Amino acid sequence: MTQELARVVYCAKSVTPPQLDPFHVMQRKSAEFYLTESVFPPGFHVPRHSHQYHCIYLVLEGSFSETQGRKDRRRERFDVVLTPIDQPHADTFHDSGGRCFFVEIPSGWAERVRDYSTILESNIELQSKSLSWLMMRLYREALNLDSVSPLVIEGGLLEIIAAASRLSFRETARTPPAWLKTASEMLREQFAEHLTLSEMAKSVGVHPAYLATAFRKYYACSVGGYIRRLRIEYASKEIASSDEPITNIALRAGFADHSHLSKTFKRLTGLTPSQHRSLARRS
Repeated sequence: MTQELARVVYCAKSVTPPQLDPFHVMQRKSAEFYLTESVFPPGFHVPRHSHQYHCIYLVLEGSFSETQGRKDRRRERFDVVLTPIDQPHADTFHDSGGRCFFVEIPSGWAERVRDYSTILESNIELQSKSLSWLMMRLYREALNLDSVSPLVIEGGLLEIIAAASRLSFRETARTPPAWLKTASEMLREQFAEHLTLSEMAKSVGVHPAYLATAFRKYYACSVGGYIRRLRIEYASKEIASSDEPITNIALRAGFADHSHLSKTFKRLTGLTPSQHRSLARRS
């Protein structure tokens, strides 16, 4: 049982973080599992890396953006995230920084539960009060380990895996109708254009009110929110990968001007476009 400071506990491969001092880490081991609490300063960027263990973590405070290939996902307080072995990703913490509790699971133990669930091999984010509560219970146990803790930790992990598997199954079962998939594909292809709800509803053959209701039900956001997210994802990639003026990128993404993009970008990611470009150049 040890407690260490200033050490990165991602068990990352193929990358060395550019600085260690901002991390303040509690790392403990119980039976086969590594239990870690990490504190990240505002704006800190963890370059592209992967884990040597299956990882389940809980965001205790703050928020950050996780980039996997072409996907950018926002992680917020009380989100529970499953990251499998060898899944490359990068993290950029927002203005408030962040604090996370990690549980790292060796492949041998994961194999033993594979016959019942393959959830550990999935990269998913689950927003569930019950899962957050289960992870908080593990966190409290990690802070006060004793001789019975290995049983508590393993039992808690089994509960989390079972709950996450059921949640994932329910999400998969909620398959949107074909016309709604067509609508979402239209948005992905034409997100920079000024589409109206009426135009979209007409193209897929439903009433605008029905489209709006069904879209929120299956995609957990409004049509406008979905377009905004697509525009920010596009702008984020373009800003990070080119030296093109941000104003040009803003217009191409469908924003009215540089200011419109900056306000939306800051609100959704916690960074300005210029800060995002600067951080991307460091990685």
